[in-house]
Amino acid sequence: MIIKALSVRNPWAVFIRDGLKQYETRDWATQYRGPLAIHAPMYGNRGFTADDHGYMERLKYQFPQVREALAKPMVFGAIVCVCHLAHIYRTEGLRPHLSELEFAIGNFADGRAAWQLEVIEVFAEPIPLQAPRVFFDWERP
Repeated sequence: MIIKALSVRNPWAVFIRDGLKQYETRDWATQYRGPLAIHAPMYGNRGFTADDHGYMERLKYQFPQVREALAKPMVFGAIVCVCHLAHIYRTEGLRPHLSELEFAIGNFADGRAAWQLEVIEVFAEPIPLQAPRVFFDWERP
């Protein structure tokens, strides 16, 4: 079965997998709705700055569920879960309805698209995959 997949850097892929992040924001939208595999790419958190690391440290202390998620081993180069892409919202209209946690772990700047994700399957063993693109077709084994 072939479904769409989206590469999401860690720790955000883990936040989606663990149900902490219900909206993945992008600067583009898609007409696609339906099953969406979440891929944690090999490059992981490469490019994280000292500010990014400081931000994650603050999140760990502000939100216990973030601390729990970050305490688990990170997965790289694998499909970690399958979600249902239910809807895409403009960030400007969605911001007033977000939880404090959701707002803190997303980029809800004006002009972005918030992909509403509902986790439907988490893999006990992530499925290894080197993905060539950010949004792609994935043939599920």
